[in-house]
Amino acid sequence: MKRKIISLFSCLLITFFFFSCSDLVNEMEGTTKSKSSSSENNELTDSVDVDFTSPSDLKNETLTISGASGSSVSFEFDDDGTSGTVSQSGVTVATFVYDGELLTISYTNGLEEVYTILYAGNEYYLGPVDRLKNSTGNNLAGKWVWENGKPKTGDWYDYYVLYEDGRFTNSYYEETRPDYFAYWHNNGGFIEVTYADGSSANEREGVVAIYDGNYIYLQAIRFN
Repeated sequence: MKRKIISLFSCLLITFFFFSCSDLVNEMEGTTKSKSSSSENNELTDSVDVDFTSPSDLKNETLTISGASGSSVSFEFDDDGTSGTVSQSGVTVATFVYDGELLTISYTNGLEEVYTILYAGNEYYLGPVDRLKNSTGNNLAGKWVWENGKPKTGDWYDYYVLYEDGRFTNSYYEETRPDYFAYWHNNGGFIEVTYADGSSANEREGVVAIYDGNYIYLQAIRFN
């Protein structure tokens, strides 16, 4: 199974491990797995308030995402916050409309994509429309499935599993290579995933998963 690369940000090289796990075998091959401490109760229950952002909060604002390569994507909102333009490294590539929940982007080449703008931890995030819910238990440990049974957009994994002992996997690797895992940690409602070498996927890729106590919002990208 493969993941759809978001076209707007392909130039920013965003391929977050939590969602694709494309490097799981390479990262885990030949390494010694150690047990994480993520079974502590506060890590299972900590959440962060997540709100959709009102257009009135974005009047005449410019929100920018910068990539590791130095490229950037900017959203410039008009004087009522309901529409604007998207520029990539200074060049206009799209227009958008925003209704307070859905951010619909229309590219000059005819492509259309839909996101949302989340506000969590005093920061703005470009977030996905789809979200996950726990189908097997309380809090974070358990099997996370799409709210409507499958993702509405893209080519995503069927589900993700967060084990109480700190292990993390997705549907493909749970079914085909059940001995391979990454590790997850709940940092006050922001879920961090750690590679086998100990480095953080969040630090590498600039993308985070946000937990609000009921849902996990995948692939939320923080605006600068």
